[in-house]
Amino acid sequence: PRLSRRRRGPAAPHEEHAAIVVQAYARGAAVRRAQVATRTLAKEVVSSHYVYVRYTIYSIHAIDAVNQSFHADFKLEMRLVDLTTVHKRSPLHRVFLNEENLASIPFITIANAIDAEACEMAIITLNPTDPPGIVRWEQRFRGNIRLIQVLHNFPFDTQELKIELRTEWHFRQLRPMMGSGCSQVHALAEWDLREPLPLYCYRNESQRACATITVQASRRSFFYVWNVMVVNFILCTLGFTAFGIENFILGDRSGITLTLLLTLMAFKFTVADIIPKVSYFTFIDVYMFIGFLFLIAIIVENFIIAGATTRGFYRIPDAEAIDFQIMLYLAYFWAGFHVLMVAMIGLYFFRLRNRLQPVMPLEDAHSVDSIYVNPLSGFTTHRGGSKHHWRRVRYTVRDALNEKVLSKKAVRARRTAAKTAGKGSASTAGPGLGAAG
Repeated sequence: PRLSRRRRGPAAPHEEHAAIVVQAYARGAAVRRAQVATRTLAKEVVSSHYVYVRYTIYSIHAIDAVNQSFHADFKLEMRLVDLTTVHKRSPLHRVFLNEENLASIPFITIANAIDAEACEMAIITLNPTDPPGIVRWEQRFRGNIRLIQVLHNFPFDTQELKIELRTEWHFRQLRPMMGSGCSQVHALAEWDLREPLPLYCYRNESQRACATITVQASRRSFFYVWNVMVVNFILCTLGFTAFGIENFILGDRSGITLTLLLTLMAFKFTVADIIPKVSYFTFIDVYMFIGFLFLIAIIVENFIIAGATTRGFYRIPDAEAIDFQIMLYLAYFWAGFHVLMVAMIGLYFFRLRNRLQPVMPLEDAHSVDSIYVNPLSGFTTHRGGSKHHWRRVRYTVRDALNEKVLSKKAVRARRTAAKTAGKGSASTAGPGLGAAG
């Protein structure tokens, strides 16, 4: 403020020279910006066969492994060069065009679509911040898309959800543009969606410009493990109960094993609707088939031992010893088979970890896991995981005990106060009664 009140005299010679230098630098910077803009425009005109593409995925759901399809809702954005729109550009605001104003219309089709199509009209604009001749085009698509799945590792598989984009351009080439991504909010009950892969642009056999949108989805195997594999394991393990009956009583033994075998067959037909129908063995098919063979092996062993004992090939003590040894071998095989399966699953995930994208942080990713109702406090929690559940139970029990202790202290305090009040009233009423008497 003091300096501003002083009267400034004529500018010194060195100050005038500095002002001239600053003005010259500003004029040079403006000239350089104009030259860069001219070179950029020339480069865009020369490379006008390049079309820059990006996508935004709004939702992916209804991933069906049985029908080999999924539902997608996404938007495509393109930036292409069309010199016929230069005179329509405004330096102040955006200009909206229609497809009739373009010399080359972006005709996009989804090659692997079942019933997917454009759900909105194309929006074509000229942005004042873009160089002259640059056109922005965007359109939204929605529908069911065919999914080619590799299900050898079902239900521990990871699928690539691909959207094949095909154009009618022979003279242009697609290139990925920054800003592609997924804006989905809700999680899926059976799948964990991962971050989308970069847009892959290529030319097909007919030399048309094409692109592929890829999103990885890892299946949540909790349902299949507990409702299919664990049930199959229990039914097959119950076959060992047949060894508790005398080895020469074939009828009782076969009654147990055949009942379990028929139950397992009925269970397989029951879960056939939720298992993909493919022409090769999946992981869960191999597991259930080994369970069938295991029960059949127990049935054959019971038949051979009972027949040999009945016909006198073995004495009863020897037959019992052989029967016990075979039971131990079957138990070792059953336990070793499960150890091998667990090791194979761990090795599969170990090899796959470097090829997977990070899981998308969706809002309700934990609320779909499980719901625990705490009977001690009566509240419901949507957070999955037994660790958090038992921690809440421990804290709730601790709070209940604290409340019980506090209630006991409160009761004791009330009793003490009542006794004190009673003694005080008796001491005050004593002399009065005596005088009255």
